[in-house]
Amino acid sequence: LMTIIAPHGADVASYDVYELTEHDLDDPLIAVSSGQGLQPKMVLLIEDAAIASRLVSDYLQQLGHQVHIVDRGGAAFEAVESIVFDVVLVDLTLPYMSGWEVMERLRPYREAEQIGTVYAFTASDDADLPKRVEEAGFDGLLTKPVDWNQLRSLLTNPDDNQRDALEFQKAGYVDDWD
Repeated sequence: LMTIIAPHGADVASYDVYELTEHDLDDPLIAVSSGQGLQPKMVLLIEDAAIASRLVSDYLQQLGHQVHIVDRGGAAFEAVESIVFDVVLVDLTLPYMSGWEVMERLRPYREAEQIGTVYAFTASDDADLPKRVEEAGFDGLLTKPVDWNQLRSLLTNPDDNQRDALEFQKAGYVDDWD
């Protein structure tokens, strides 16, 4: 087990904790080499915490996806002007513009089909969060520390998994998606 504790963005008073097991580190390579239905996706990761960006990006790249990382909402809009993204992961606690505001401003890009599914990404454990995420128009919720199996599942077949992911979040956090 490897535990990584990192400051959350510029806020040194709050921390994100990421736990990886040997299985988590090996699993992406097994999934890619065995061709478990993975189709490479273009992913936009909007995350201001450098360690979180690096971990998620590395994991997704090992799965065969292409990842574009930005650390602010404004940079996200510049990215979607020139690149079509299959999946967007939005940290809800971004500096300058919250993830909620980013989602609101992403709506026209969704309507123009410049982006596909959009997931909220947060360390918050507020009980009403899944409902707020759904009401804001997100397709699902990915919590920190990252559940690597959930992340892989969302990207393997988002059409089948996005509603399931939100339902699981509404029911309470599920540790094992296998």
